Amino acid sequence: MTHDPTVSVIVVSHGRPTHLKRCLTSLRQLQYSRFEIIVVADEAGLDAVATLTFAAAIKTATQPEANISKARNDGIALAAGEFCAFLDDDAVAEPFWLDHLVAAGHDFVTGTVIGRNGFSVQWGRMAVSRTSQDWHLRPNEDLPPGSVLKLHGCNFMGRRDHLIALSGFDETLRFFLDDADLSLRVAAAGREAHFVPGARVHHAFAASARRRAARVPTDLYEIAASQADFLSKHSNRAELDTHISRFREHQTLRLSRLRRRRQMTARAQRSVLESLEAGLNEGLERPTGELRTGFDRPPGFLSGAALGPTPLNVISSSGWSPADLREQAAVLALQGARVLAFCLKPTPHRHRRFFDDQGFWIQVGGLYGASDRSQAGIQTWRFQDRIAAETATFGLSPDTA
Repeated sequence: MTHDPTVSVIVVSHGRPTHLKRCLTSLRQLQYSRFEIIVVADEAGLDAVATLTFAAAIKTATQPEANISKARNDGIALAAGEFCAFLDDDAVAEPFWLDHLVAAGHDFVTGTVIGRNGFSVQWGRMAVSRTSQDWHLRPNEDLPPGSVLKLHGCNFMGRRDHLIALSGFDETLRFFLDDADLSLRVAAAGREAHFVPGARVHHAFAASARRRAARVPTDLYEIAASQADFLSKHSNRAELDTHISRFREHQTLRLSRLRRRRQMTARAQRSVLESLEAGLNEGLERPTGELRTGFDRPPGFLSGAALGPTPLNVISSSGWSPADLREQAAVLALQGARVLAFCLKPTPHRHRRFFDDQGFWIQVGGLYGASDRSQAGIQTWRFQDRIAAETATFGLSPDTA
């Protein structure tokens, strides 16, 4: 791109006000400065937004019902940026997230999604098919016939006018497969999507009305309804029953495994299976292809949430109590600094890296433990060398990655 485009970062939220605040606090620390924040949330979420010191720099809209596709479309309608970037409320963005997405120079880009430990890849470069099956691709592997690059709903960016030309997200897909559906329609429209590995977000898989924090489902109604709706839309009638049966079998086996592990009672298993069948039946009856036909002219671009380019402050402690380190990090964050704090004890414990609610990144573990899960279990390091090596893996700009 010949200029730094404006980006509207859209976050939708329902039932998770605490996670929403943490997500928005991470956006506050983005290095890229030409962005605005748009939040489409329920009343509890909007109340949480109002408590933020930068609340006046956030566009908001109410999400009265849990429909992620409609909420994202409402966000697009408010977006004044040339691009729309999407982040889930239970995710946080690394400081150079937008820099990487923008630097790629493409109309549709998606990035890496990191799991709860802060290092393992949850979703990387992936393909998805019209049967909703998705899978990871090997480095440099071409997309197999019949598949397209998957745009991760919690980490992707698209040019706004192209999104509007595609009618945005399918609002009948209220909770699940909204990103897979959009990925297929982007490809069908002749638009090429690209994967940017350095554009990283950390995704928590927070608890919701449909699952516990350990990713144990409590209700599969909306997932099943969206699955049936998606397959009705993208499959022909001759193969629809086969795909539905395969999905039912997969979910049933999944619940059985959870039951054997004692993560779910027999009664809960029966209840979730009932919600699965009810959702499949409802999803098969949903009207398909009813995409939004118009988007309102957005209000002006609302910048001001970004701190602007500032250096990363790296602080560390080898002590057994991280309290003083956290206090120092919180003070620096309150002053508008970007902070990466290390609390490494003289043990072989594995590392975790996460964004603290007080607005700083922290990495904890043993000086001799592995951070990258592909490393050997025992590492040999001097303290300062370990800090330098771990800092080098975090938040690199596109110019230095």
